[in-house]
Amino acid sequence: MVTFAYTTSGYHPRISISDPRNVSVFDVQANCSSALGCGTEGTASRGLTVWEVVGGGDQTGQTYSPTPSVGTVLIKVYNKSSALTCDHYTLTITN
Repeated sequence: MVTFAYTTSGYHPRISISDPRNVSVFDVQANCSSALGCGTEGTASRGLTVWEVVGGGDQTGQTYSPTPSVGTVLIKVYNKSSALTCDHYTLTITN
Protein backbone atom coordinates (compact mmCIF):
# COMPACT_ATOMS: atom_id res chain seq x y z
CA MET A 1 0.00 0.00 0.00
CA VAL A 2 1.25 3.47 -0.86
CA THR A 3 -0.25 6.91 -0.43
CA PHE A 4 0.68 9.55 -2.97
CA ALA A 5 0.69 12.97 -1.32
CA TYR A 6 -1.06 15.43 -3.63
CA THR A 7 0.73 18.61 -4.61
CA THR A 8 -0.13 21.24 -7.22
CA SER A 9 3.48 21.38 -8.41
CA GLY A 10 5.18 18.40 -10.06
CA TYR A 11 2.63 15.77 -9.01
CA HIS A 12 3.35 12.64 -11.05
CA PRO A 13 2.66 9.32 -9.23
CA ARG A 14 4.65 6.47 -10.79
CA ILE A 15 5.29 2.81 -9.92
CA SER A 16 7.72 0.60 -11.83
CA ILE A 17 9.20 -2.86 -11.35
CA SER A 18 12.32 -4.54 -12.64
CA ASP A 19 13.94 -7.91 -12.11
CA PRO A 20 16.82 -9.83 -13.71
CA ARG A 21 14.53 -12.36 -15.46
CA ASN A 22 11.78 -9.91 -16.51
CA VAL A 23 8.99 -12.02 -15.01
CA SER A 24 7.73 -9.72 -12.23
CA VAL A 25 4.59 -7.66 -12.79
CA PHE A 26 2.13 -5.89 -10.52
CA ASP A 27 -1.52 -4.90 -10.19
CA VAL A 28 -2.64 -1.52 -8.82
CA GLN A 29 -5.92 -1.51 -6.93
CA ALA A 30 -8.07 1.14 -5.29
CA ASN A 31 -9.24 -1.39 -2.69
CA CYS A 32 -9.13 -5.15 -2.09
CA SER A 33 -11.56 -5.96 -4.90
CA SER A 34 -11.26 -3.28 -7.61
CA ALA A 35 -8.40 -2.68 -10.03
CA LEU A 36 -7.90 0.93 -11.05
CA GLY A 37 -9.02 1.76 -14.55
CA CYS A 38 -6.66 3.23 -17.12
CA GLY A 39 -8.38 6.10 -18.87
CA THR A 40 -6.15 6.27 -21.94
CA GLU A 41 -5.65 2.54 -22.41
CA GLY A 42 -9.23 1.63 -21.51
CA THR A 43 -8.10 -1.37 -19.44
CA ALA A 44 -7.62 -2.28 -15.80
CA SER A 45 -4.28 -1.79 -14.04
CA ARG A 46 -3.20 -5.44 -14.05
CA GLY A 47 -0.03 -7.24 -15.14
CA LEU A 48 1.99 -4.04 -15.40
CA THR A 49 5.67 -3.15 -15.29
CA VAL A 50 4.99 0.63 -15.20
CA TRP A 51 2.00 2.57 -13.86
CA GLU A 52 1.80 6.33 -13.76
CA VAL A 53 -0.71 9.15 -13.55
CA VAL A 54 -0.31 12.09 -15.87
CA GLY A 55 -2.40 15.09 -16.81
CA GLY A 56 -1.97 18.24 -18.76
CA GLY A 57 -5.07 19.12 -20.73
CA ASP A 58 -7.33 18.06 -23.52
CA GLN A 59 -6.15 16.79 -26.88
CA THR A 60 -6.59 20.17 -28.56
CA GLY A 61 -4.17 21.78 -26.12
CA GLN A 62 -6.64 24.62 -25.46
CA THR A 63 -7.21 23.96 -21.75
CA TYR A 64 -5.20 22.72 -18.80
CA SER A 65 -6.36 19.85 -16.60
CA PRO A 66 -4.24 19.22 -13.51
CA THR A 67 -3.23 15.67 -12.71
CA PRO A 68 -5.93 14.16 -10.48
CA SER A 69 -5.17 13.08 -6.94
CA VAL A 70 -4.63 9.32 -6.61
CA GLY A 71 -4.57 8.98 -2.84
CA THR A 72 -3.84 5.49 -1.50
CA VAL A 73 -3.43 2.45 -3.77
CA LEU A 74 -2.69 -1.22 -3.13
CA ILE A 75 0.09 -2.96 -5.08
CA LYS A 76 0.17 -6.71 -5.70
CA VAL A 77 3.47 -8.06 -7.08
CA TYR A 78 3.69 -11.51 -8.72
CA ASN A 79 5.54 -13.53 -11.39
CA LYS A 80 3.72 -13.56 -14.71
CA SER A 81 5.25 -16.70 -16.20
CA SER A 82 7.16 -18.54 -13.55
CA ALA A 83 6.36 -21.25 -11.02
CA LEU A 84 8.91 -19.75 -8.64
CA THR A 85 7.44 -18.28 -5.48
CA CYS A 86 10.57 -16.40 -4.42
CA ASP A 87 12.39 -14.06 -6.77
CA HIS A 88 14.28 -10.78 -6.55
CA TYR A 89 12.75 -7.60 -7.90
CA THR A 90 12.98 -3.83 -7.43
CA LEU A 91 9.78 -1.85 -6.98
CA THR A 92 10.29 1.88 -7.51
CA ILE A 93 7.65 4.32 -6.29
CA THR A 94 7.92 8.06 -6.96
CA ASN A 95 5.63 11.02 -6.57
